Amino acid sequence: MIDRVRMTGYKLLDDFSADLGQLTVLIGANSTGKSTFLDCLQFIAHSMHSPLNAVAGVRGGIRSMLSASADANTIKWEITFRKPQDNPAWRDRGFPPSLGGYTTRPKL
Repeated sequence: MIDRVRMTGYKLLDDFSADLGQLTVLIGANSTGKSTFLDCLQFIAHSMHSPLNAVAGVRGGIRSMLSASADANTIKWEITFRKPQDNPAWRDRGFPPSLGGYTTRPKL
């Protein structure tokens, strides 16, 4: 389960973080980043198993994904998650049972 997401440099989500629970509901006015947040999660998921330039190309290229801030030239994300306690699929993934959480920090 994903506990926390931090993003920097992705469209509207410049220095953004969110703590997530078992059920997280996104509520907000139009053009506040709800769809961008979901798109960024999808971008991260796709980049884990496909070439990064192909994943970025689907979204119009890196330039169209970068934040509009003057110094934006990178996209960074950090995802903190923990394995479900009673999910047998996780037992077969090779993660040591003693670990309670994992963090990924890919840099583009």
